[in-house]
Amino acid sequence: MGPMRMQDLVGIDLFGRINATSGKAKPDNNVIDAMYKAERYGQKNGKGLYKYDEKRNCLRDPEAEAMIKQIWKNNGVADKVMSEEEIVDKLYLPVVNEGFKC
Repeated sequence: MGPMRMQDLVGIDLFGRINATSGKAKPDNNVIDAMYKAERYGQKNGKGLYKYDEKRNCLRDPEAEAMIKQIWKNNGVADKVMSEEEIVDKLYLPVVNEGFKC
């Protein structure tokens, strides 16, 4: 399970509510704030960064992907195609490096 699915499992509302109630929410620049504003809370209501069927199977959601791409555009971020190896390297090698510091 990747970080985005984990976010949906834990619940986007938990993180989004903190920013919203503290007045720090930036739904035009922050994906989690945008999902919270759109009431996309994750598995608990069947839609978040992904959408979920009645058995909680994770499915790609074009609506969520469009929201994410718009936020990327707002922040000046462009799409980048990465291989699985590059993704693993970027996610796990920093953790491995921290382990060697102990």
